[in-house]
Amino acid sequence: MYEIRLPCPALRRFIECYWFVNATVGLANQLEELIFTDARADIVFTFGSPYRRVVPQQPEREQVIGSSNVDAQRRYPVRVLQHGQLNLIGVRFRPGGLAPFVRLPVHELSGYTVGLTDAFGPPGAELEGRLFETTGQHRLQARLLDEFFVSRLTILPEYDRVMGWAEAIEKRDGLVSIRSLSQDVGLSIRSVDRLFRRIIGLPPKFFARTVRLRRVHYQLMHNKTVGWEDIVASYGYFDQSHFAKDIKALTGVDLDAYRAYLRRARAAPPPNHVQFLQDSSGTAGL
Repeated sequence: MYEIRLPCPALRRFIECYWFVNATVGLANQLEELIFTDARADIVFTFGSPYRRVVPQQPEREQVIGSSNVDAQRRYPVRVLQHGQLNLIGVRFRPGGLAPFVRLPVHELSGYTVGLTDAFGPPGAELEGRLFETTGQHRLQARLLDEFFVSRLTILPEYDRVMGWAEAIEKRDGLVSIRSLSQDVGLSIRSVDRLFRRIIGLPPKFFARTVRLRRVHYQLMHNKTVGWEDIVASYGYFDQSHFAKDIKALTGVDLDAYRAYLRRARAAPPPNHVQFLQDSSGTAGL
């Protein structure tokens, strides 16, 4: 049902994976994924039944999406539900990975789902057509995706510098103040924030929150007995109340529901957890 392929080596710095879903699923067994806030952007090519994109606690933002789109980096989690004929192709970017392929600052896309033509111009629609024509041929589709992204790859002058800042935040598990970061790099807080938004699409302080959540998530997935108090002490939360508030803001569920979700994920890992665990082990970037 679900297949993951890596992009070509030239793209792995920017794109984590391509994924493919081809199946027929009834309403009782519908696909349901909780996608945490993680500073990543995605492209979803939709050739089958539409899917529901639900923002927890924000019913006014619910969408029924039946067309391919770029789902840019977000400050909120989403829940995706779909049944019927599933024919999907996804592109999962790394943090900052979308910036080299679009011709506008990625913060202008943050929080939005936009059409392929809006993000990439006519070549985006052409790619969609070629992927549809090769439905089910995942190796060939991955090659088409590689060719498209390699042809568009443009490294902005400030890209490597900003990604170095992001790496510094990653290495410290998100436990770094933006004031200290700006002092380390010799720029004002405002300049660091502006450049970070241009490349990552989010402010550095918010990016640090997503890094910390990923570390917490990895710890909980690998240690069934760790307690909330241990997490609070290890990851710099003021107290459990602040930790619970942050978890709900970034995952859309409370602590008990989050723990239950992790138990289900350990029993039958959904696709986003497979990649999540690879990344957090340090063998691949987040």
